[in-house]
Amino acid sequence: MQNIEELNTEAKLEEPTVQDLSAVMKSRLLLSSEQYSNIINQLTELKELFRQNATASVQNNPDDFLNLSQASVYTGFSKSFIYKITAANDVTFYKPNGKTIVFKRVDLDNFLCRRKIQSNLEISLQAEQSLISHRLKSV
Repeated sequence: MQNIEELNTEAKLEEPTVQDLSAVMKSRLLLSSEQYSNIINQLTELKELFRQNATASVQNNPDDFLNLSQASVYTGFSKSFIYKITAANDVTFYKPNGKTIVFKRVDLDNFLCRRKIQSNLEISLQAEQSLISHRLKSV
């Protein structure tokens, strides 16, 4: 079976594709399809755990400052969207050295909680409270 260097030479690629690496890995390790699937599943689980750990580490202290990457993980927005809202001054941010953008978690929370859309139940309760208040003023 071919190794990675041979695949690169024949295909004239700078880097092997995932399929190439997969084929080499299967041939070199002599894994059954089930074992290979188990390894892929474990890697997928590790990737998810890493993502969850990164998210959890960003959510520790509300007074902490978050850099752009951390703000992106915390809000779930892309970095380009974060740049757009900072350019439009839609969210409070800081530039301690005149270049690097940082955010306070509370400022990001305030941005995320703006423009609340009330549920039908909240609207009904508000209407009832308004009617009761109006009736009390009339009496």
